Amino acid sequence: MQNSLNKNYPLKNTKDKSKKMTYNKFEEKGSKKRKENKNRKKLALLGLNKPNSSRNPQILNLNLASNIDINIDINNINNNNLIKSSDISININKKETNKKNKIQIFRIDKVPKIQNEKENQNLIKKEKEKPDYLYLNFNFQNSQENISYVGEYLEEIYVNLLLEETQATTKPKFGYMNTQPEINEIMRAILIDWIIDVHLRFNLRQETLFMTIWLIDTYLSFAFVHRDKLQLLGITCLLISCKSHEIYYPQNDKLIEMTDNAYSKEEMLTMENEILKKLNFFIVCPNPIDFYNILSKMFNFEKKQYYLGNYFIESALVNYQILKYSSSVIASSCTYLVMKYYRINGYQKLYNNFIINEQFPEDVIKDAAKEIYVLVDNLSKSKFKSVKKKYSLTQFENVSEIL
Repeated sequence: MQNSLNKNYPLKNTKDKSKKMTYNKFEEKGSKKRKENKNRKKLALLGLNKPNSSRNPQILNLNLASNIDINIDINNINNNNLIKSSDISININKKETNKKNKIQIFRIDKVPKIQNEKENQNLIKKEKEKPDYLYLNFNFQNSQENISYVGEYLEEIYVNLLLEETQATTKPKFGYMNTQPEINEIMRAILIDWIIDVHLRFNLRQETLFMTIWLIDTYLSFAFVHRDKLQLLGITCLLISCKSHEIYYPQNDKLIEMTDNAYSKEEMLTMENEILKKLNFFIVCPNPIDFYNILSKMFNFEKKQYYLGNYFIESALVNYQILKYSSSVIASSCTYLVMKYYRINGYQKLYNNFIINEQFPEDVIKDAAKEIYVLVDNLSKSKFKSVKKKYSLTQFENVSEIL
């Protein structure tokens, strides 16, 4: 039985023994065709499927990158366009580059060349408006650790964040509480403290939280809100932020459940339209977390040091009085506090390079740092403890317990 299976494979529904086909011959024919098809595909990819070029050895030079050369030598190609692995030799040469780990200083007055003259002229006008005294010098220990921060462009990113912050017209205005007869600072603090708790329950990104707070303060700076609609404003701003930053975010029904079903889905959509129209769909503006992420990477903060700075920033944003400082000042002040606490040298650089439009940047940073530290020091006595509970978790290195 075994010999008949190995040698002869009979066809079904046939009684004549002369019509039997050997299995081995059938397998050999199929394997030859597969090999020929694979080799033809390889030749097509390498550009060697022409009949004239199949008899002579071929040399290919592939430049996959600016510093890598790949040479492929192919010899003894048969008339059937078959290539043996022993006839292929590949040499990879890596060019020497003089790249340093230190990023070059970015000069704003340098304008890249653009083929279109109109685009070039518009770019030159924008570049002339930028101040010439912004120079940053980033030094990273390991470029692989900073690949997500695009280290080669961090200087330009930080400078553009500063310029967007100063040129933005749609942003929170300190003193808007004077124009809100039904809302006070304590009610705002209760709302922000509740938003931080909801944000943590849904495990959302950090940028989503800061954008939510920014939208709340910006809308309150330009529009009147009743007391009973303040929570609706907060949960709707969280929904807009989720759409901007999150891939998977809670649906409207889940967010409404967090308000104990105090509002309907139609009311949330109506509030969303009102917010976007009032802000003219301008919902992107630099937040303290944007500046702090770059600063923490510049000074090579460890994980615990980074979360301590986040703890300072979130504790500060609960207080309405911190709105008198810009986002870059808040980030620089929290960076200053972390460096002073862990005794990290080089905090004097914060006075010169990382904030603009401040006549005495050293005094501004120190004043903001004092206010933030007092707020954090009094959190144990405060009614608003969502931030302290959040950063007492192990996923945030329990940083709220070290102060």
